Amino acid sequence: MPKPPLTLGKPSSIPSKYDWQSLRLKDGDALEIQYCHTLENLGKEKGLLGVIFCKSQNKIQDPAKLKRLVELIN
Repeated sequence: MPKPPLTLGKPSSIPSKYDWQSLRLKDGDALEIQYCHTLENLGKEKGLLGVIFCKSQNKIQDPAKLKRLVELIN
């Protein structure tokens, strides 16, 4: 099993199926679905991660704009 990426010298607490790579590698409807699942599931995590993502919502209705945003952030 691969090691989680380091964040500020510590392993990331974000599950790999909801990490940045899981968004970067998708496009169109698959990206929008992944993004919604990511927000929903990270909101259910324990600790600070769950607090940060609690009640988060996808306000981007156009998958092409979401893809562009992911590319700009990356």
